[in-house]
Amino acid sequence: MSDSAVIRIGKACIQDDQPACNNKPSQADLCRVIAEQHRLIQRLQAENESLRQSRRELADNKQLLQILIDHMPDYIFVKDTKSKFILNNRIHLRVLGAQSQQEVAGKSDFDFFSHDLACRYFSDEKIILKYGNSIIDREERSADSWGNEIWLSTTKVPLRDDDGKIFGLVGISRDITHRKKAELERERLEAKIRHHEKLDSLGQLAGGIAHDFNNMLSAIQGFAGLLRKKLLKENPKYSEYAGTILQASKRAADLIQKLLIFSRKSKHQAEVVDIHEEIRDVVKLLEHTIDKRIRIVQNLQAQPATIMGDRVQIQNALLNLAVNARDAMPIGGKLIFETDIEKIKEQELDNHPADLKPGMYLIVKVTDTGTGMDQKIKDRIFEPFFTTKASGKGTGLGLAGVYGTAKSHNGAIEVDSVPGQGTTFKLYLPSTHEKAMPEGLPQAGMVKSRTGSVMLVDDEQYFRDLANEMLSDMGFSVQTCSDGIEALNHYHQHWREIDLVILDMVMPRMNGADCLLKLKDINPDAKVIVATGYVNSQDTAIIRTKQIAGFIQKPFSEAELCELIDRVISSDTLTF
Repeated sequence: MSDSAVIRIGKACIQDDQPACNNKPSQADLCRVIAEQHRLIQRLQAENESLRQSRRELADNKQLLQILIDHMPDYIFVKDTKSKFILNNRIHLRVLGAQSQQEVAGKSDFDFFSHDLACRYFSDEKIILKYGNSIIDREERSADSWGNEIWLSTTKVPLRDDDGKIFGLVGISRDITHRKKAELERERLEAKIRHHEKLDSLGQLAGGIAHDFNNMLSAIQGFAGLLRKKLLKENPKYSEYAGTILQASKRAADLIQKLLIFSRKSKHQAEVVDIHEEIRDVVKLLEHTIDKRIRIVQNLQAQPATIMGDRVQIQNALLNLAVNARDAMPIGGKLIFETDIEKIKEQELDNHPADLKPGMYLIVKVTDTGTGMDQKIKDRIFEPFFTTKASGKGTGLGLAGVYGTAKSHNGAIEVDSVPGQGTTFKLYLPSTHEKAMPEGLPQAGMVKSRTGSVMLVDDEQYFRDLANEMLSDMGFSVQTCSDGIEALNHYHQHWREIDLVILDMVMPRMNGADCLLKLKDINPDAKVIVATGYVNSQDTAIIRTKQIAGFIQKPFSEAELCELIDRVISSDTLTF
C-alpha cells in the first residue's frame, strides 16, 4: 500500500462526524496505517535534517570559498548574465571602493568606473555571455574607482550549469602595474640606448660618407682650381666655368661639414662674411620651402655689407629670424629683408639696445606682416625655452640663439611689434671694410716656388694625382704611396731624404693613425701633415699625442695647402 493510500484510509476512518461504514477497517489495517505514517514522518525528518546539513555545508563551503578568494592576491569576481556582481573578493571590493559585499551585489561596472572603461568591460562580457568565448591572460590598461591608472592581466570565462547553459561568468584579474611600469621603464632605457647606438652608427656612417665625398670633392675642387689657374690668361671664359665648379664644390663641402656634426665637433674661426650673400642664400632656401602666399622682398642697401664673424652662426641667425617670421604668417603675407649702415655715436647710445658701443654697425632688419605680439611676449621673446608655439612645434631656443649670436659678435638685437600689425627684428653687427675672398678661388700668382721632398700617402688615385700636381707646381719632389704599409717600406729606406709627409687617415691594410705611430718610431722628428675628410676621436687623440705638424680638412684649395706647408716648414710647433 502506498503512503498516499494509507493517508487517505486513515483520514476516512477517523472522521468523527461520519457514520460508521459497513466496510469498517480492521484494527490491523489501522495499525498498518499508523506505522506507515510514522515511517513517513521519520523519512521527512531525515530529509529535512539532510537539507539542513546541506545548507550548513553550503554555508561552510561558501565561507571557505570567501576566505580562500579573500586571501588571493588577484581580483576575483562572479557576475550574472546581466554583468552584475554576485561575488567579489576583498581586494576587488577595495578596488571598487566598497567596504562590503552588500554594497556591490546587484551593481555593475557602470556604478564604479568611468563610462568608457565600463563600456569596454561590458562589451567584452556581452560576447562571453552570449557566445561562450573566453578571455585568457589579456594585458590591459585599466583604472581603479578613484581614477588611478593600473595594468591588469585578466581572465574571464563563462559559468555553465549541468545542461551547458551559461548562467554567469567568473573573472580573475592580476595587478601587474609594477611589472608593467618596470617593463615600460626598461623599454624606455633600451630605446634610449638604441637611440644612442643609432646616433653612433649615423656618426660612423657620416664619417665614412664625408671621407669618400671629401676625397671626391678634393679632386673636383683641386683640379678645377688648377684648371682655372692655367686658363685664367689663355681663356678667361673657361676659367669662369672652372670658378663655378669651385663654387659648387665649396657648397657641397659645406653640406658635408653639416653631416659631420654627427661624428665630431667643428670649430669655426672668425672670417669676413658678406651679409648680403648670406641673406640671398637664405632667401633661395626659403623660396623652395616657404608658403607661396608669403612674398619675399629684399632691400639690401648696406655698403659695405661685410662683418667679421662666424659664417655658420650668422647663417643660422638669419634662418631662425626668417622661420620665425614665416610661422607668424599662417595665411600669407610679406617677408622683408633690409640692410643698412648706421653710425652710432656716444650721445646716441640711449636710443639703441644696451651694451652697444659707439661705432659703425651693419643693420639687418627682418620684417613680417603677421600676427605680431604684445608687450608681455616681447619682454620674454629672447628667453631660452620660451615659446608661444604649440607643444612639439618649437623648442624656444631659436630666438635665444639669435640673441647669443648677436652678443658673441659684439652686437645686439631688438624687436618692435604690435598685435595684428606684424613684427620687425633689428640685428646690429659691427661693420668692417675688409672684403670677403671669393669662396674656393685662389688668387693667381699667390703660389711661390718651393723645394724639398714630400711623401704623399693616400689610397685614392685621383687625390694622389691632384696633390702630386699641386706639390709639383710648388716646386716639391713628390713620392706617392697608396697605403700605410707601402709608405712605411718607402720611408724606412728614404726617411733621411724626405722633408714632409702628407698622410690620409682612412686607408686599407693600415690606417693613417697606425702608420703615423710607426713613422714616428722610425723618425721621431718626422714632419707629418694629416690630410683627410674625417678623423674619429681615437685617431684625434693619437695624432695629438704624436704632435703632428699640421692638419688640413678635405676638400682644400691649393692656396690652403700652400699656407699650411709654409707654416709647417717654418715652424716646429703643432698646427692642428
